[in-house]
Amino acid sequence: MSIMVIRKFTNYTLCLLAVSMEICVAYPQYQLLIPNAETVPHPCKPNYMWKGVGHQRNNGGGERNPFGRAFASAGKVFASRSIVPLVQIPTCANKTDQLEWVNCSYTDFKCDAANKPDTMNVTVRLPVTTVPANATTYMCMTFDLPSDKEYHLIAFEPVIDNANIMHHILLIGCQAVTHEVYKPYACGMTAGHNCSGILGAWSVGLSGLCYDEKAGFRIGQKGFKKAAIQVHWNNPELHSNYTDSSGIIMYYTETLRQYDAGVLVTGQTILNIPPQKESVAIEGGCPIECTAAIMNGPVYVTAVINHMHYLGIAQKTSVIDIGGYEKTLAYDKVYSYDSPVVHSLRDIFHK
Repeated sequence: MSIMVIRKFTNYTLCLLAVSMEICVAYPQYQLLIPNAETVPHPCKPNYMWKGVGHQRNNGGGERNPFGRAFASAGKVFASRSIVPLVQIPTCANKTDQLEWVNCSYTDFKCDAANKPDTMNVTVRLPVTTVPANATTYMCMTFDLPSDKEYHLIAFEPVIDNANIMHHILLIGCQAVTHEVYKPYACGMTAGHNCSGILGAWSVGLSGLCYDEKAGFRIGQKGFKKAAIQVHWNNPELHSNYTDSSGIIMYYTETLRQYDAGVLVTGQTILNIPPQKESVAIEGGCPIECTAAIMNGPVYVTAVINHMHYLGIAQKTSVIDIGGYEKTLAYDKVYSYDSPVVHSLRDIFHK
C-alpha cells in the first residue's frame, strides 16, 4: 500500500528488492545559465572544478546549496553578483553548519562485490548515435547476455557519455527479442513486449546498483539470455548537434547467491486531483489476489525507494500481511525528488 501527498498526478512508487544505491551526476547545461559557473574551483580538491554549482555535490544533483536556492527563487536568472553574500563562498561542508555550500564527503560508486576475484564484467554501450532535436526521446538496444553457464548479476554501473541529455537508463531482461541485437532503435516507455524484467536502473542523482550480498539477478542458462537497455534523452533546448554513446557496466558471477533478486514497481496510472486544494493525499494498493498471482513463494524486501516528481511532498509505502498487520517499509515525511532516499531493510533481511 502506498500513500502519497501530492500537488500533481505524475508519480509512482518504486520498490527495489535486493538493491542499494549511491548518488551523483546532474545536467551540466544548467551551469551555462550562470556566468563563469564552469570555472568554480573545487574547495576540497586542488586543481579540480566544482561542476555542480548550485548543489551541495560536486557533480550536481541532491539538495541545492544556498546559492542554488537563491538562484531558483530568482527565477533561475542571474541578476546580480550579490545574490549570495560573500560570507557563503564555497567551503567544505560539515554536519553542524547548514549554510555551507558543498558536501565533500561524497565518493564515487563503490561495490566490494564488483572487485572480487570471481566477479566478471561486461560493458554494453550504444554506438555513437545522433540525438534527435526533440524534448524527449527513448532509445533502446537489445543485446546478448552471457549464457554458457548460470550467473547472478550482482552490480550495475552507468557509463555516461553525454550528461547534457541523459535522464535515465534501464537494464531490462527479455524473454525473446524481435529487434536486431546491438542496433539502437526508437522505442517508447518499454523496450518491447517480451522485455519486462527490470534488472537495474540509473537516473540523475544515482551512481549505480550494488545488490544485496545474498541475492542476484539470474542470467544465463536458467535466467535471462537477452536484455535491452533503454535510455531516456532529455533535450528541452532541442539541440540538433548532440550524439550519445552511453551504456552500462554489468558485474556478474558464477558463484550463485542464496536468493534470486527482482524489482517490483507499483503505482497508480491515473490520479484525480480535486480543484482548489493546497494538497491531497491519495492511497492505492495491490490486493492479495494480484500479489499472489505474481509471487509463488516468500519474498524478502531489502530496499524501497519512494518516487514522485517535484509536486510530491510526502509518501509512505507499506506492506500488509495476510493477518491484516501493516508494516511501513518507506516513509518520506518530507519528500525530495533531488535527494532520493534508499530505505534499506538489509538488517531485517540478514537476521
